[in-house]
Amino acid sequence: KSSGSAKRDQAQTPPSASMRPVEQRSQTPQFWEVDRLLQRRTRDGQTEYLVRWKNYSHAHDSWEPEEQLREDVPGLLHSFYSTDPHGQS
Repeated sequence: KSSGSAKRDQAQTPPSASMRPVEQRSQTPQFWEVDRLLQRRTRDGQTEYLVRWKNYSHAHDSWEPEEQLREDVPGLLHSFYSTDPHGQS
């Protein structure tokens, strides 16, 4: 629901199988930046959030674990609940 600086390491599986990692010209890891959180769900007892990646379409949205988002961008989750206290989209 708001922009954040959480990032996804491109060394991990990309959000979509059709998306290819940016060619790395150095040893510095490349990242995808979170644009906003769209929804929340619980799966197998774990809370996940649907992430829209900055500069990518909805086809690349992916469910990310709450723990990772809390570590990377704690303020993003706060903003998500401030906008919608029930965490519904």
